[in-house]
Order: sequence, then structure tokens, then C-alpha cells
Amino acid sequence: MKAGRILLVDDEYDIQEIVAEILEDAGFRVIVAKNGREALERLEEDPVDLIVLDIMMPIMSGPEMVRELRKRHDARRIPPILMISAGTEGRAIARELGCNFLVKPFDVDEILEETRRLIGPSGATSGDDGGEVEKDA
Repeated sequence: MKAGRILLVDDEYDIQEIVAEILEDAGFRVIVAKNGREALERLEEDPVDLIVLDIMMPIMSGPEMVRELRKRHDARRIPPILMISAGTEGRAIARELGCNFLVKPFDVDEILEETRRLIGPSGATSGDDGGEVEKDA
């Protein structure tokens, strides 16, 4: 089975490291970007199964990135988006944008449960070929 591919977008290095490790340990492949603009560039190069996206970031915020992504792509080609924020006020923003939401800090089980709910155990999709799990070098 192929590993689910997740784009993790957060400007805080510590959050990137912790969340990436949690997801990688669970068998997902994680691609990291530090702001919305960089995330859009990564998506042009590397399609993903899920976007985990901080709301407040410099250069391009999470909501700005979601709006730009929707301008550029057909809605059917956009993966599910899980927005994360340090405050519950982000819940209304996520709902308005049609995104799922988690409040930071979240625990390991919470992020894994939500990720699996959105894309399956390790991102298994109908296009999986039954091959081995991908690993970053």
C-alpha cells in the first residue's frame, strides 16, 4: 500500500517537526511548507491526499492559501484540508471555508484520528496499487 501524502503547512518549526514525526511514524509521507505561498508551489510539484494547514502564518495565511487554491484548481482536485489554530476562533474561519479543524495543542491520537478519518489508515485511496510504503530519503 502506498503511504498517504500529507502537506503540512506551518511557520513554526517546532510544530512542523512534532506533527511531521507523528504522521511519519504512523506511515504517512509528509511534505513541509512554512507558509501558504510555499505550499501552493509544493502542490504544483507534488499532489497530496491531505493538507494540514495553520491559520495564521506570514506571507500567505491559511485562509488566503485555501482561497487561492480554489481559484487555481477544480474543487474535485483539491484534497481535504485540516486547519489548525492555537485558538478556537479559527473554528469559524475553517467552517466558513469548508475545512476541518483542530485546536492546538492537540494530542497524538487526535491528529491521527482526524487524519485517518479524512484519508484512511495510511492514506489508502482507490488508486493504490498495493505496492510498498513510500519513504522520504
